[in-house]
Amino acid sequence: EKKSLTIVEAACWTAASYLSLTPATHIMLLEEVISDGDENSGSNDVDGDSGSNGNGVILYRLGDFQNVASSSTLSSSITAAVEAVYQSRGGRVSIPSSHPGATLLPEESRRCVLLQKVYEYEADTSGASMSNKKRVCLLVGSDQLLAAFTKNDLKWLGSLGSYLMTKFEECV
Repeated sequence: EKKSLTIVEAACWTAASYLSLTPATHIMLLEEVISDGDENSGSNDVDGDSGSNGNGVILYRLGDFQNVASSSTLSSSITAAVEAVYQSRGGRVSIPSSHPGATLLPEESRRCVLLQKVYEYEADTSGASMSNKKRVCLLVGSDQLLAAFTKNDLKWLGSLGSYLMTKFEECV
């Protein structure tokens, strides 16, 4: 699909640039799909332990991702990360290594875990009785502390999130 390819291409470019020029060692583009259907069915809750009716997906990742969250907790970890950043006012948060979203990263790259909002939109369900809301964010991990990131590194992360947002708007 051309639309998905454009978003992935943009994610490749932004991720490679950010990793090469900052203390970041890992980066992921995460998406949470929230269904407005029957909230009691849990049909979108892959492992049954998430409090929301969301399903998490990794759209793109760059870095060495050995020794990360098991596939049984993957969706709930993604949902926890996306919810954390979308509950913030500023659109960027740092989460502790004990946060469920941090398990998406290898343990040695959890010294600094940053989340950046990218895009939130209603998905076209083509006349279905339920609608899907999608929320996308960047997750950045580093083996260094937050102090290793400069003020401009953090501003740049926000700019990269804005750039990806424009790519999503072009494709949605």
